[in-house]
Amino acid sequence: MTTQGSGERATPRLIHDDHVHAGAFSGHAEAFALGELVTAAGKAGVRVSLREHAPLPPAFLANHPDVLVETPGLGYPVGLRIGEGDNLDVFLSAVAAAGLPLGFEIDALPPGWLPDSLAVASLLEQRAAQHGLQVECFNLSHHYPWDMSFGGLARALDRAGGARAFLTSYFATLRAYAATGRFGAVSHLEALRKFDRTAAGGPPFASHMDLYQDEVDETLAVLHRFGVAVEYNTNGSNYWGQPFLTPETVTAAIAAGVDIVVGSDAHRPAAVAQGFDAAAQALANAGLRHVVTFRNQRAIAVPLRQAVPSSACDH
Repeated sequence: MTTQGSGERATPRLIHDDHVHAGAFSGHAEAFALGELVTAAGKAGVRVSLREHAPLPPAFLANHPDVLVETPGLGYPVGLRIGEGDNLDVFLSAVAAAGLPLGFEIDALPPGWLPDSLAVASLLEQRAAQHGLQVECFNLSHHYPWDMSFGGLARALDRAGGARAFLTSYFATLRAYAATGRFGAVSHLEALRKFDRTAAGGPPFASHMDLYQDEVDETLAVLHRFGVAVEYNTNGSNYWGQPFLTPETVTAAIAAGVDIVVGSDAHRPAAVAQGFDAAAQALANAGLRHVVTFRNQRAIAVPLRQAVPSSACDH
């Protein structure tokens, strides 16, 4: 390790958790006081930033009422809403009171809904400003139509016409949104593989990994072209034993010049910075020298190796 100064050495360490959620506002977590996230972050020695699920476009909700209710085994209800049932100001007031940095995950919806999604992003900026808040980053996500559940994924594969068609649609949709230049990062790019260990019939995409890798590579190329980071999401370890960026995709992202941002995807305070020690070491071993965080929708490089007192490294 490189010595930084008397009594200090540099060690891989992550000091930004750029993906946490606000409890019940996410639509699928227990309620808690948002100040608990700040307390948890202090204990973990990180700065947290929300990436709450953004409201879906009202017209989309009108056409897809299924997303308004929980369907056991298939999907969760939406949390934040605009228009009918609007609760955005309640959320923003709570965020401002807690002093939490604000960001959103915006779902990459099926073709035709991109303009509506961009309109939601603009509205979120306007409403946040009314509470003295800036949106630090808009992340791209992909919860519809499968919503991260195995039943939802099986249904989405069937509706798409099979795994290959789903993969093509999944990545093409993310690329179309990324190419707008409106988004700072893509959340949990590889979360569609969360059931690789547990699916009764084996990994759902095992027979299509050639296409999968081609789609990943093409997507990374688009992310690089439009300055969009990819997220290393440590919550993946709770599902398929590794973060939602495989070592292979981390290596490909670095080679493609794509920035990496790290988030725990914590839906409760106790999960803030989960797996960050292992993540820092894994990213350093892959040759990464810095990660990024965001301020006012601009990526800021943060060295992966941080100076810490020697006593904190000696065990």
